[in-house]
Amino acid sequence: MRIVIAALILMAGLSFGGAFWMVFKGRDADDRRPSAAEQQAAARDKAKTKPPSEQGPPADPKPVASAKSPAAAPPAATLPSDKPAPVQTVPSRPTPSPAAQITATPEPAAQPSPFPLALPIDCSPGETCWVINHVDLDPGPGRRDYRCGQMSYDGHKGTDIALRNLAHLNDNVPVLAAAPGKVVGVRDGMADVSIAVAGRESVRDKECGNGVRVQHEGGWITQYCHMKRGSMAVQTGQTVATGQRLGAVGLSGMTEFPHVHMTVEKDGKVIDPFRGTDGGPECGRGTAPLWNAEALSRLVDHAPILLDAGFGTGPVEKADAEAGTAGRDTAPGNADALVIWTRAAGLEPGDTLTTTITSPDGSRLFSERWRSDQTRIVQFRFVGKKRPPGGWQTGTYTGRVVLERDGRPPKEQTLFIRVGG
Repeated sequence: MRIVIAALILMAGLSFGGAFWMVFKGRDADDRRPSAAEQQAAARDKAKTKPPSEQGPPADPKPVASAKSPAAAPPAATLPSDKPAPVQTVPSRPTPSPAAQITATPEPAAQPSPFPLALPIDCSPGETCWVINHVDLDPGPGRRDYRCGQMSYDGHKGTDIALRNLAHLNDNVPVLAAAPGKVVGVRDGMADVSIAVAGRESVRDKECGNGVRVQHEGGWITQYCHMKRGSMAVQTGQTVATGQRLGAVGLSGMTEFPHVHMTVEKDGKVIDPFRGTDGGPECGRGTAPLWNAEALSRLVDHAPILLDAGFGTGPVEKADAEAGTAGRDTAPGNADALVIWTRAAGLEPGDTLTTTITSPDGSRLFSERWRSDQTRIVQFRFVGKKRPPGGWQTGTYTGRVVLERDGRPPKEQTLFIRVGG
């Protein structure tokens, strides 16, 4: 579903006249937040006394045994059911100020994991991939991640690790087994298409998309969702080792962005791998998180995240930015506008995004400092200048984007576009 884009144009009142600025005012508050109907469905599921049916989003289903598997899966005992497990939650409490709580609490030294998990994706966290959503630990209709932030949505039962944009689907980024075990379910054959295009009905009862479910010793289960069609590298009944390729990151099932969703269960209950089973401080990692030492060192909290940025010459479609096709490095001398678009994630109240454009002669063409007023899972916007009456200076324009949060290093990106000539 395309986002309606509106451009707000204001007269700057300069002596030469005609200086303007534009700000994207579409649905930029929380692009990854489910719709009101989806959140209501999740709240109803959460209130039930038994595990809810996977028919109501946003629960992720367990994939059924693959029809391609040469060996039939055993009955009932190991064949994955279509009912998501309940989440091990923490007691409800008033929601703290997210930015203050998240930056103020140091992470404790981790105790040995009772179920060591390796990174389930072959990428570099903080550089080529990012944790976008966490397990929802709030037992009620609200949402709360392990840091007491809101990087989750109501009823979310896993950890989402996302790629920068859709263009990276072509990289066939491997999804890896996080621990040794036996494959008890595989689903393949679902198209890699955003539900914004295909619609929710197209994935009803198959919200996980293409996926793999692995059974481990000690009552543990891991499940990997939204994988790429035709990428499955394992079959039901097969034994896998830690780090073994299961498939590739895709866009199948109930999703609008390329990522792997991993759910961890212990004896039928969903466990947040950042918290583990032994609890811990009120906010922050648990006493014994499940991630192994290497994964834990790489999965530091990178928020706020500057996913992507680029130049444009007018209103920019969010879908084009997500596809990785919106950026431009050249523009005609009569371009209608020069704008910079940004995609950021994990924003909390108080985070700031500063955007500047410098002309070829070194003068400041445009500058804006925007402040987030709420938690935003993924934020898309664009700002810039309309063409002045005298036209653009010919030459190279420099753009700079700086995303900041108090107490954390800024995230910066520098851009260039050649205009005319």
